[in-house]
Amino acid sequence: YDIQSCNASSVAVPSPECTLRCASGYVSDGALGPSATCLEDNGVFKINGLASGEITQGKLKVQPAAQGAATQLPEGSSICHDSITRLRFTVPLEAPLAAKVVSPLTTLVSHTETTADAQDIVRYALGMDGQVDLLTYNTVAELYKNAAGASNVLKQTAQILNIVNQGQSLFDGTSIAEEMFKSVAKQMSSHYDARSAGRRRGLLQAGTFDLTSSSFVSDLFKDAATSVGLTPTGAEDLSIIDAVSDSVASLNNVIKETEGASGAGILKEMAKVDIVLQTDVKDQVSKLVAGTIDTEVFKASTTTEVVKNKVAETVVPVDVSKYLASALDDGGDDNKGLSLEIIIYFTIWF
Repeated sequence: YDIQSCNASSVAVPSPECTLRCASGYVSDGALGPSATCLEDNGVFKINGLASGEITQGKLKVQPAAQGAATQLPEGSSICHDSITRLRFTVPLEAPLAAKVVSPLTTLVSHTETTADAQDIVRYALGMDGQVDLLTYNTVAELYKNAAGASNVLKQTAQILNIVNQGQSLFDGTSIAEEMFKSVAKQMSSHYDARSAGRRRGLLQAGTFDLTSSSFVSDLFKDAATSVGLTPTGAEDLSIIDAVSDSVASLNNVIKETEGASGAGILKEMAKVDIVLQTDVKDQVSKLVAGTIDTEVFKASTTTEVVKNKVAETVVPVDVSKYLASALDDGGDDNKGLSLEIIIYFTIWF
């Protein structure tokens, strides 16, 4: 996300996990050093005053502010939101200390237990070029340059965020978002291990990692729910999970099929899809969970046809081409104007 209007205080950093809480100041615990400060400047989080090698463990984390009624915010809002869609920042993201960005992809790397192969595991699951450094990859800057593969990275990131966002509504009132990322990372690791086993047996393929599979999404939801003590057992609970899983998988296909004539074009179309998914669809999931609509009404209101029609009617609140030009066309600074990453700068790199 290109986080806008986040009020992170310039206060002492006492934590190896540099946690920033948008719109409510800086929150931390632990000990980094007496002189370190965490600053926010135009949506760019900076960590200053650190001696070389002073941070040796922990993670970089960005947490969303407390949620409110409005999902899409007005221009100039002081609540943390995405610059292009103006959607409220809703999910916790993190990254290993070596990262220069904090994104959904770095979050998956951070949650992958086999740290030595973490990037390989994520790249393999998403079918990405093995040379892409996920800890520095600037999706929007790559789109602006019309770089090969950037649109696929954007789409897969959006599919993962769709699963996590709908999971938040499905299991309202829990810390489910982080568990959703962990479940995705766990499935990525299993997929990677299966590939290795397949190679040893001389097989050409070893399973699938399919974000458009209803059963795959359902397993992710159930695994995350179990991790936070919400193991679904009743027929009604399971039918709700299945209905949302069917919807998410189907709508991930809408994401997959989204096209644009250029990097800016695909970003604009993806922004329209994201707005519908995080407003209309997420609202329908909440109503289903609350019991104000049944599964049949939910299914009818979230079909691909219904969603595509709503996407066609959706207006992105900013001119994407002008936004990218002003944010990125200034001499090649790729670490500006991001819509899906939060750039992390250090005074001294280590």
